[in-house]
Amino acid sequence: MGCFSWFSSDEEKRIVINRTCPIWMTGPDNRIWCQNKPYDGYGVFGGKDFYEYLVELNGVTEGTLEEKRNTGIRLSYKNSDCIFPRLFTKRESLSKDVMEFPEPDNDPNQGFDDEFDENDYCPHCGKKLL
Repeated sequence: MGCFSWFSSDEEKRIVINRTCPIWMTGPDNRIWCQNKPYDGYGVFGGKDFYEYLVELNGVTEGTLEEKRNTGIRLSYKNSDCIFPRLFTKRESLSKDVMEFPEPDNDPNQGFDDEFDENDYCPHCGKKLL
C-alpha cells in the first residue's frame, strides 16, 4: 500500500505525514470523520478510508474494503465526474456548505515533508528517503 496525501479543501495546505492534525473528512451526506492524531499517509481519516468513502459517495456499496479502495483509487484518477470527499484542517469550515469547497488536490510529495535531507528516513518503514 502506497502513501497518499492531498491539500486541504479549506486552506489548500498540504496534509503532511506525521505533522498535520486534526483533519476532518466529510462529504454531501454530512458524515464526518476526525483524525485527531497526525496523519499517517495511508488515506485513512478517523478510521475511514478516503477511497472507500469516495466509492460510497458515488453509489458503490458492494465489495470488500480492499475492493472498494482499489475501485476508489481507479475512479479518482480516471473520472473527473466523481463526487470527492472534502478534507478540512479548520473545524469551523464544517459549519458551511462543505461541497462549496474545492475537491482536495493530490499532493505531489505524497504527504512527505519537502524539507528532508540525505540523512532522512521514512517514519513508517525506516528506509532511507531518496
